[in-house]
Amino acid sequence: MRALASRVAEKEIISANRAGVRIAALLLAAYILAFAQRQLPAAMSEAMLSRFGLSDAGFALLLGACFALPYATLAIIAGALADRVNRLRLAGTGLAIASLATIGSTLAVDSTDLITLRLFIGVGQSALVPAAYSILGDIVAPGRAGGVAAGFATGPFIGMGLAFVASGQLAGGPDGAVAFFLMGVGGLVATVPLLMMKEPARAAARPTKGDGSAPSASWRMVACVDLALGFAAMGCHALAGWGALWLCRVHNYSHSSAILAFGLIIALAGVAGSIMAGSLRSSVLPYRLVRRLGLMAGHAMAAAALCYALFSAPAGWVLVLLAVAVTFAAAATIAGPVALQEMTLPARRGRQHGIAIAVVNLVGSAGGPLIVGLVSGAAGEPDAIGLALKIAVPAMFAGSALFATGALLLRNRRGSAGNAGAAILDRKTA
Repeated sequence: MRALASRVAEKEIISANRAGVRIAALLLAAYILAFAQRQLPAAMSEAMLSRFGLSDAGFALLLGACFALPYATLAIIAGALADRVNRLRLAGTGLAIASLATIGSTLAVDSTDLITLRLFIGVGQSALVPAAYSILGDIVAPGRAGGVAAGFATGPFIGMGLAFVASGQLAGGPDGAVAFFLMGVGGLVATVPLLMMKEPARAAARPTKGDGSAPSASWRMVACVDLALGFAAMGCHALAGWGALWLCRVHNYSHSSAILAFGLIIALAGVAGSIMAGSLRSSVLPYRLVRRLGLMAGHAMAAAALCYALFSAPAGWVLVLLAVAVTFAAAATIAGPVALQEMTLPARRGRQHGIAIAVVNLVGSAGGPLIVGLVSGAAGEPDAIGLALKIAVPAMFAGSALFATGALLLRNRRGSAGNAGAAILDRKTA
């Protein structure tokens, strides 16, 4: 009987692991498609500017605030819901709304239509990430939570790359109707299994002692990580929003070659950055968290220096420096959700990632492209985009490094206080 029970338990574990892999792969695919949907206007920047008669500042508002404001606001609500309701259905319903709005973008006749549909894309996609991080924390062992979170966090970079490559190969005319249609249909296809798959069991509200997942973070430390992530995302969105246009205006790339090269670099460098951000092996959470925060600060400073060099470099070095800069930028950005996943209790992951998404999008998605667009527009020259990027993007990553360092200092102080308390207790016991 014991042998039979053991075999049954083993089969249940294998089945649960396979289901977890399927869910993780599905969530990553949905995240890639969602990010491709939101990034299509940036991938077709020249066509969008000419068709809808937008200025640089107006285009920046379309890329950032029109998407980020509803996305960030509703992400907090979606994060709270993710800790209470069926998370797969929540994510699937939101993705369906965003996908229908993406398909509807093929019918936009003026900038008002485009802005309205952009708002609906933000509303729909707000549920995906909080629900996904909540689920991922339940389907993997605590010691592997960081690595799985890093893998999921490659979604934005692969999605950006997909948007650029697809817009170049499948644009279907100056308005890119085919690319919008295909990304919308792809999102609807991914919606079906999200709505039909069984919800995974939720982890215990509090971890057991010694399981490696117990959070050891104050609210100040979490706030610093959120802001570090927000400033890193600001730099990434500024690069993604204006990078291809900069290659065209400053280095005289054709539109098709610029978006193809930019898309491939974003996707490949994003995967490389994920490997850098998620490669820590320590099984003891406090030590792993200290190392992760230290590397996050170091990667952000390296990204700041590399971006300054990138926008000062001659044409022959541009693509090489872009690949290296995006790799470090991705590592700095991906380290944020990985650290949050490791320091947050399972029952609070939806809410915490909802707050992080709000910060990332209000600071990053809305702020990054807008700041560059305003600086470029104020200069009044077509090639001023290079100067705007050279000033703004390194400063954004330097801000990320500053807040990551603040989180590291808070963690070290908290750890020192805990060690001192343990020593006092040991002396009293003795």
